[in-house]
Amino acid sequence: MPAPIRFALRCPRRALALIIAVTLGAGIGVTRLELRTDGGALTPEGRAEVVLDRRIREEFDFVDAFVVLIRSQRDEGVFHSETLDLIRRLTADFAEIDGVSERHLTSLATERSFRRRPDSLKFQTLLEPPLRSRRAVARLREDIQKIGLYTGTLVSADGNGAAIYVGIPHGVDRARLYRDLTSAIAARRGTAETIDVIGAPAAELLLGRHILEDLGVGALVPSLMARDANQAASGFKRVLQTVGLLPLAILIMAAVFYGAYRRMAAAWLPLLEALACLVFVFGLMGWTGVPVYLTLAVMPVILVAMGVTDEIHIFNRYVGLARQDKTASGVSCATGALEEMWRPVVKTSVTTAVGFLSFAVSPIGPVKAFGVFTSVGILFCMAWSLIAVPALLALTPVRFLAAREGGVSPGLGAWAVRLGGWTMRRRGATLAAAAIFLAALPFGALRLQVQDSWIGGFSPASEFRRTVAYFDAQFHGSHILLLALDGGYRNQQGETTTAAMEDHRFVLPGQIAEDPALLVESRLAFAYPDQSGRADHPRFSRQWSSYIQTAVREEGGWRVATPRQSGSPLFWLKPEPDDTLRYEVERKPFLTRDTLARAVALKEFVLGRRDLGVGGALAPTDYLETTAFMLRPEEEGARRLPEGPKPTRDLWSRYRFMRGEVKLRQLLDANFGRALIAVYLEQANFKDTARLMAALRDYEAERLKPHGMSLQFGGDVAVSQALIDNIVLTQLSSLSLTLAGILLAAVAMSRSWRWGLYAATPSALAVLANFALMGWLAIPLGVATSMFAAMTLGLGVDFSIHLLDRYRLAGRQGMGAAAAIKEALAETGSANFINALALALGFGVLVFSRIPANGRLGLLVMSGVVMCALASTLLIPALLRRFPVRR
Repeated sequence: MPAPIRFALRCPRRALALIIAVTLGAGIGVTRLELRTDGGALTPEGRAEVVLDRRIREEFDFVDAFVVLIRSQRDEGVFHSETLDLIRRLTADFAEIDGVSERHLTSLATERSFRRRPDSLKFQTLLEPPLRSRRAVARLREDIQKIGLYTGTLVSADGNGAAIYVGIPHGVDRARLYRDLTSAIAARRGTAETIDVIGAPAAELLLGRHILEDLGVGALVPSLMARDANQAASGFKRVLQTVGLLPLAILIMAAVFYGAYRRMAAAWLPLLEALACLVFVFGLMGWTGVPVYLTLAVMPVILVAMGVTDEIHIFNRYVGLARQDKTASGVSCATGALEEMWRPVVKTSVTTAVGFLSFAVSPIGPVKAFGVFTSVGILFCMAWSLIAVPALLALTPVRFLAAREGGVSPGLGAWAVRLGGWTMRRRGATLAAAAIFLAALPFGALRLQVQDSWIGGFSPASEFRRTVAYFDAQFHGSHILLLALDGGYRNQQGETTTAAMEDHRFVLPGQIAEDPALLVESRLAFAYPDQSGRADHPRFSRQWSSYIQTAVREEGGWRVATPRQSGSPLFWLKPEPDDTLRYEVERKPFLTRDTLARAVALKEFVLGRRDLGVGGALAPTDYLETTAFMLRPEEEGARRLPEGPKPTRDLWSRYRFMRGEVKLRQLLDANFGRALIAVYLEQANFKDTARLMAALRDYEAERLKPHGMSLQFGGDVAVSQALIDNIVLTQLSSLSLTLAGILLAAVAMSRSWRWGLYAATPSALAVLANFALMGWLAIPLGVATSMFAAMTLGLGVDFSIHLLDRYRLAGRQGMGAAAAIKEALAETGSANFINALALALGFGVLVFSRIPANGRLGLLVMSGVVMCALASTLLIPALLRRFPVRR
């Protein structure tokens, strides 16, 4: 036996003191642990989509926002003086919250009407002055209908809801801001209105709260998020959600141990390892500065399950030895058990750790942290099993740990022998059936689809999900896909001579553009190269500018013409016949009619994809048309786009005057070259959003790129697509790495390729079977469910390794192949059964999770564990008889 085990058996108290000291030393780090439950922590830093999203947000000053939804129970809906006053007061309260910027706060109380203040050129806000009479409220309803822009954004289609958008500036603590918002809402909450906070940031925080409640520690952080009411939950499910799934898993496993060994010490002794492992791992995370992420939700359940797996086999052998020799001491039983079990314990721990290390190759920090710290926890459990467990067994009298009779039924081993013996005798038929089963699996796996969404993380009965469903139905949608439309800003400069200039026609040398359309409506300016002008004509401008009206390509350059009303540079600059002038051609796309028309066409194309969840879209042209209407609300046909660069620039200047420079920059860049289109999605999900983005890429290739225009994606939807795609595909692509790691570790420790293949075969089959099952049952592959594969590979290999190692031990004792297989089945059958039961029930508690995806993950892991146990019992005996391994 290795020296640490011998030391633990000889000096159990010192060994216990040493490992407990290490555990507590690491556990102190728990006080330094931080929570990071927002979805932003999961975004892959290096992905192009994430980089583009950040650039778009910086360029257009776009931020994620909490949506405060006010729903009125009054007959008038939100168009009641008291409800409107509530919106005004809430908006004022939110503006006082630390971190809330006025430029990111939007409601009926902040947006402009087309009505002007008395004796002023400035426009009133929609709720200015306070609306007290029914007539004033009715006029507001009419004004909103006329403006049009606010229906679906600030007011619901049915008139019963209104929204306040509270932007979250970069660096602001979202959980703290949410708490401040809910506190302000609580102070203003009335009897006729319901007020809820939704939006992607609220969904992320609420999912984090549910995860902590699943772990049974939600009460430790009550300020993180308010609870999500779930009125449809049964009383039993509410109890489970109150207690927490991790404590429930611990109780279930304790019950399994007690039922198996009929001793309370047998029930709590293995769980000490699980609890010590949790303290060690989370303390280590605290010391290393790694926070608790959403991806670590299932790690405690895994560690609890794995913390008892090795002890089951050690303890089962300990009980067997105690029953064989009823006078044996605890030290002798512990010595005999560890002598036989330390090798398979090391093998199973290393291979399982290697399985979870596949997550460490992910470029996403939280996923990498899950893989690394789960592996560290498994190796800690191995160390505890080989040091603390022998010491505890040596110190505890046998009568407290093992009943001399009863407990685990010897029939479990007998059943394993019968089943394995049957497949040995019919090994040809067994292997043929396994081959047919394996051949059928791809037909189901090929039906598998990637599908996920934030809202899918909530039960359909959840109050939050019902509120979001109302918002999606009555507003444009709760998720935003940003389209950064690049119109192709150009600035070309060169020199020309006075001889090439006429009053309104000019020859511009050089390759200024590829297409005449890219020159029309571009700004044309002439100036002296040194910008000095003529000294003898100081009254004239140093620069002349106008817009190109027509452009014709000719040899060596372009012949362009400008409007006559713009005057002539020959008059304003007074150049000499032999002077050289510098020209500048600047194309500002969103001042030109063709670019604005293509932006309108793009928006109409997006609105035509309602089948993909599009609820609405707002382009800069919508704000431009609305500005034209608000300047002349009584003029028929006022809502139209201007014709020509100068009227367009003037109208954008009016928009800036009405809403401010910041609001203009949230639509256009400083050069009028790039614009932002907001696409609102209802019930956004990975599959439909991917189809929408693919359709937009096709549209870009066909309708935009030929005209020098392009699209970029941003917003929470684009980032979520990158997140889901990256996590799912990373896990799928790492399966081969996981399997190869487990195989190589098994081969290295057993010094046999065939032994390693047999060890990995049951878990690999279980993973393929689960993929096929998901395809046939239309269970989507998402962020949570994609994690089951590596988990199944890591957990399931334990059954086969213990069976194979016992088979090899029996061979070393001189048994023949058939006898060695039966001996291995008899000795490991009961322990493998208890192990499978404990793991299945431990992960089965995830079925009661508040998060449906975690429930599906629990079912998949539970199914995988059961299939691994069955495959180890049925398939490996047949393989060993047909293709023996070196014993």
